[in-house]
Amino acid sequence: MSKQIGLLRVMVTVAASVAFVVTWSSGFIIPAFATVDVSPLTLLVWRFVPLAVILLAVVLLTGAGRGVSGRDLRTQASIGVFAQFGYCVAVYGAVAAGIATGTVALIDAVQPLVVAVLVGPVLGLRVRGAQWVGLGSVRSACCSSCARSSGRLRRLPSPTCCRSSRWPA
Repeated sequence: MSKQIGLLRVMVTVAASVAFVVTWSSGFIIPAFATVDVSPLTLLVWRFVPLAVILLAVVLLTGAGRGVSGRDLRTQASIGVFAQFGYCVAVYGAVAAGIATGTVALIDAVQPLVVAVLVGPVLGLRVRGAQWVGLGSVRSACCSSCARSSGRLRRLPSPTCCRSSRWPA
């Protein structure tokens, strides 16, 4: 057989994955350098406005927006503003305030735990046991990493010291 099946698809997937990791990781480093000279809000405006213009041009040129009602457009736009702009203002503001980018990234990684805790009371959905185990292990790793990097935790606490009101020195 002379035809290669799926090779291009695999290469595109790998390239897209690498691009995603690089761009996602730079999202915590760029504010550390850029917010020295510019406010976080200005930086975010220049991040989102050109992208919004490009995306609107693509939608208009391809006709992808046909059939979308004004109500749906307003709903999606407000979700985008709160989910992206609101989230990024907090992250960029924290970095501009002097919080280490690694700490900001670790706190940001705890978002799935917040969602898992609130999804029951707010939406009435149930989080399965396996999901809690996975989220708990991520939480433990984040907390341990933060404690070790701050120097407060020199060794893992034993069950007896966990009952005390203070961490061991």
